[in-house]
Amino acid sequence: MNPFDDFISRKFSDDENVFWLHGEKMDIGGGRLTFEEIDRLAGYPQLDTVRISGVNQKTFEYFIARYGKQFKRIHFFKCKLVQDWACLSDLPNLECLSWFWNQRIDSLWDMSNNVSLTALHISNFTRLHSLSGIEKAKNLRLFSVGDAIWESMIIQSLMPLAGMPLECLAWQGKHIMDQDLSFIPALKRLQWFFCAINQFSTEQCAWVSANCPHADGRIFHPYESWENGMKAAIIGKRKPVLNVQGNEERIQKYVDKYQTLKKQYAGIPYREAFPDLFAQTDMKIKEDRV
Repeated sequence: MNPFDDFISRKFSDDENVFWLHGEKMDIGGGRLTFEEIDRLAGYPQLDTVRISGVNQKTFEYFIARYGKQFKRIHFFKCKLVQDWACLSDLPNLECLSWFWNQRIDSLWDMSNNVSLTALHISNFTRLHSLSGIEKAKNLRLFSVGDAIWESMIIQSLMPLAGMPLECLAWQGKHIMDQDLSFIPALKRLQWFFCAINQFSTEQCAWVSANCPHADGRIFHPYESWENGMKAAIIGKRKPVLNVQGNEERIQKYVDKYQTLKKQYAGIPYREAFPDLFAQTDMKIKEDRV
């Protein structure tokens, strides 16, 4: 479990301080929550954390307008039919928002008024492909976006994150269209970056490690130990998972290459390090515009 998932688990664990609001007939898709069922919250004015399942657009807006300001932490679980979450901007005291599974939302809301928001977790959004506007969350420290199980999310770019005060960032999707990782060194407070070890090429991973020495993460190292050190998962696209015993020399070659790449890329701008990558991306953008 990465640090962000651990944080979310602790914040929304099934304990006495978390109220799970769901319909009486909740099903695997989240069910449908009624206005009357939402009003059960009136009996719990002391709570500041809630998990809520099965709201549609109308019941979502009703919940936010009637009870939203009561909560510092909200976890929307299987609320797939909400298509506009703009009313979240009315919650200046909201500290942590987690949302799992949505099939309608295609853009972020205006976060400029969410001055207390420090943690945001967006998972399994099938229509969200842009993070434009995320920079308005001025106090965001933890941000996770992608998928909880199967990696399928395609995002245009993570560059809107550049310059934000993020300390922990998790990208758990399938593909970043512009392949631009230069935003990572621009996160001056970043302590930890999580992504799949085969998300980027070994060269890209080495560039990140060389140019972001203040942070750590899976791709910051030449390989990852699995099964109590019995296996070594080499970092980078299409790289193997090797049994350590009998492959010591081969693993060391991967380690040496990674360290050589780090020295080669240290201080080199991302576009200068990967000109071919950007040429391909720019060509694809032109084709899409035609």
